[in-house]
Amino acid sequence: MAKPFLILSLDGGGLRGIVPTMILMQIEQITGKKIQDMFQLMAGTSTGGLIALGLSIGKTPAQLKDIYVQNGKKIFPATGGGITGLLHKAEQLFEPKYSPAGLQSVLDQYFGNTTMADCKVPVIACCYDLASNTPLFFKSRYTKQAQPINAKLTEVCRATSAAPTYFPAFRMSYNNMDRVCIDGGVYINNPGMAAFSEICKYYKDPLYNLPPDFNPDVNVFMLSLGTGTYTANLAQKKWIDGGLVNWATKISDIMMQATNQSTVYECSEMLPANQYYRMNISIGDDKYSDMADSSDATRNYLEQQVQAQIFNNAQVMKDLQAFLVRAGVMPAGSISKLTP
Repeated sequence: MAKPFLILSLDGGGLRGIVPTMILMQIEQITGKKIQDMFQLMAGTSTGGLIALGLSIGKTPAQLKDIYVQNGKKIFPATGGGITGLLHKAEQLFEPKYSPAGLQSVLDQYFGNTTMADCKVPVIACCYDLASNTPLFFKSRYTKQAQPINAKLTEVCRATSAAPTYFPAFRMSYNNMDRVCIDGGVYINNPGMAAFSEICKYYKDPLYNLPPDFNPDVNVFMLSLGTGTYTANLAQKKWIDGGLVNWATKISDIMMQATNQSTVYECSEMLPANQYYRMNISIGDDKYSDMADSSDATRNYLEQQVQAQIFNNAQVMKDLQAFLVRAGVMPAGSISKLTP
């Protein structure tokens, strides 16, 4: 009988990527297993794509968390106040908010010269190609084809995380075509359906090495991890009646949150309730909602909310453990620590 096939889906969300890395660290602790040994397919968008790619080449959740803790200020440097801050805001009318130099430096440090062909766990990273005006999926499966399609992981990370207004579009060559890539979050910030569609269509591919009796409707399980959802009533915000300047810093976040909610609904409809588990936190304070906020205060807030809403919530931890048992990661009746 076919065993459960477990998918890990990772949302985008900039520096809020610290949220899923903490959850993954906790999962490793309560199972005693490496993330790479639990999941048969990983999919991510933007910061989720970075995490998925890192995990697929053997990085630990703790190592990936350090990207946000140790390098957040390098990726998203503070703009400052006073005249300098005003000048920077004026520049944002004509160019992206951040230079990609800091991000590129961090990616070089963590990924080096590795490529999609080096991924040990099948992985998908999502972006949008402006050159063809179509979604673009980087899949490690493509590197196993008769005519392999490969790419450096640093390039894939840049492509999937080029969020409009934050970073410039990323230009690269892929599959013999010139691409102009922006963050996949503009259409699929939650890559759950992309991953489910992949295994439904290609489960017979040798890469997945699945038995003849494998049935996606029965054997596929999905753990979907968010990066935090701002829960306030946006209709009450003064900037909604403003123009370009007012909306520019908010539109990417709103689009990503909207696509998240759509995909969560679709996945919950396509997969039986006991085969799909979604984990996320609520961000109740607007000042901590910016996905590019690299301040210690915001990082501390996110860490505290993961602790309070997930790790210290006995019901959430019980539900997570029950899901992992159903997905074949933990033996039935196993006992684990419910706190980190």
